[in-house]
Amino acid sequence: MLLAAVQVVLVLAITMLSVALPTIRVELGLSIAQLTLVSAAYGLSFGGLLLLGRLTEDSAYAGPVLAGLVLLPAGIALVFSAATITLLDDVPAEQSGLAGGVVNTALETGPTAGLAVLASLAASHTAGRTGGATARTAAEASGYAFAFTTAGVIFAVSVLAAVLLLRGRSRIAP
Repeated sequence: MLLAAVQVVLVLAITMLSVALPTIRVELGLSIAQLTLVSAAYGLSFGGLLLLGRLTEDSAYAGPVLAGLVLLPAGIALVFSAATITLLDDVPAEQSGLAGGVVNTALETGPTAGLAVLASLAASHTAGRTGGATARTAAEASGYAFAFTTAGVIFAVSVLAAVLLLRGRSRIAP
């Protein structure tokens, strides 16, 4: 059931981005290179989360785990950079310090709160599977895979929300 929900969100995200990217590029005044960078950042992050969501107790480190651990941070670093540029682009010079502080606070507290929620989801999922014939290692792997998959779905939904919100934003002339 969860895999089907992830697939639906993935198809919606790809469809929305394919339709909206040309409009976003024009409205935000982005070059093709900038738009490609933003798309690659979200794709790397989402791909890393999906790879980590396939974690099992028998997963080899050199396979999907290592690939996910390389793709996710690379994509997240690019997402943070793109978010900072997008958020601070139209801020007047006299308010740039305040805006930078707000952005940095959001970039520090958001992932911390998200990690706490995902760790709680993983622990809850693990506790629900521990006992009986299920080995502790298998239950923990299942809990982490559930948390990574949930993060991937949340990430895709947030991309969809960003696309919808940015479609109505008009670029302010410098």
